[in-house]
Amino acid sequence: MPGFKSAVIITDAPLFHDPRSRRSMRLLKDLGYQVTVIDQGVDPERSRNYLLPDVKLLSSPVPPGKIQRMLWHIDNRVNPLGAYNKRTMWYRFVLEKLQPSLIYNVNVFSLEAAALAADELGVPFVYESYEYWPALLCAPEGRQPAVLIERLLEVEKKYAPQACLMVSVSPYLAAQYQQELDLEAEPLVLYSAPTEVTERIDDHAHVPLRLLFLGNLQPERNIKLIFEAAAEVSDVDLTFRGDGDLKGWLDHEIMSRELSGRIHVVPPVPYEEVVRCSSECDLGILAHTGKDIQLAGALPNKFFQYLAAGLAVIAPPTPAFQAFPEFDAFGRLLPDVSVEGLRSTLATLATAPKRVEAMKQAARIAAKDYCGDTQESKLIQAIERIKWS
Repeated sequence: MPGFKSAVIITDAPLFHDPRSRRSMRLLKDLGYQVTVIDQGVDPERSRNYLLPDVKLLSSPVPPGKIQRMLWHIDNRVNPLGAYNKRTMWYRFVLEKLQPSLIYNVNVFSLEAAALAADELGVPFVYESYEYWPALLCAPEGRQPAVLIERLLEVEKKYAPQACLMVSVSPYLAAQYQQELDLEAEPLVLYSAPTEVTERIDDHAHVPLRLLFLGNLQPERNIKLIFEAAAEVSDVDLTFRGDGDLKGWLDHEIMSRELSGRIHVVPPVPYEEVVRCSSECDLGILAHTGKDIQLAGALPNKFFQYLAAGLAVIAPPTPAFQAFPEFDAFGRLLPDVSVEGLRSTLATLATAPKRVEAMKQAARIAAKDYCGDTQESKLIQAIERIKWS
């Protein structure tokens, strides 16, 4: 093991799109590690804008240029195992050269390389999974070839238990992982929460009630259901802040049904600006279904962004939200995920401004327990324990 403290973070996403890896980068640097980040090489120059001083960036081999990148993607689809094996070999080669004293691996796609390199170097490694891969890889939205899915599930089953620390994003998914992988201890739960919270002190409910949906405008997020429910309640003003496949559909429906006065689609903002831009709303909406373990156990990023912005929350009746502490103080669970279920909930809250104000106040209080530096403190303590074990 090297005589100085060095850490390598491997993420399967570009650093500019991965706030969790940026969090880990900051904490490891604060703990005195010399940090190198290996990210997906989509836009290295953009990722460098998110580096802290003295942190190095390496990008996994994604060819520059539009045509070369298109051929690279074709190769990934035609020969997914071959492409996976090449990436794994590259990761192991880089880790051998860097000789880190700690490897911090994010998600399953680089887990094999991290585990093998850690074993060869005799150093600890952390495995952070912010999805439940046994469900997500097999779901239609997983979009991975069957042969690669089989390999990745085998990889996680074999190598995740070897991690000195495994991290998950909700108690429900942590418990599922402990059972699925036969782990001795349940993974550490770190919520995907912003480090900043709203400075707003006025919890006044607006008339009409200001609703917010944050995130990608994709079918699995029930965008059409949210739109239809809001369209039927005249006392609400809804903003979709995001982009995606259904943006064109939303634009068309808003215009054709003359709803532009109270239903809006606006572009997403950088992660660091989400809380500030959201705090003028009253209520954040989540309406996904719990059709598999991943969705049933997920506590999405935007749930904590709503809390950090001091918004009341409407959420689906999934096990993760049913078990979330004191959810009733700041939120409402839908009776069912349907247009009528959401419409009736919106209609009730739109005529109860005092109740909404109390929920907004409770959200600001809850944010202090789940956002800010609370999650970072848990990770710091866990990594410190690795140091002394």
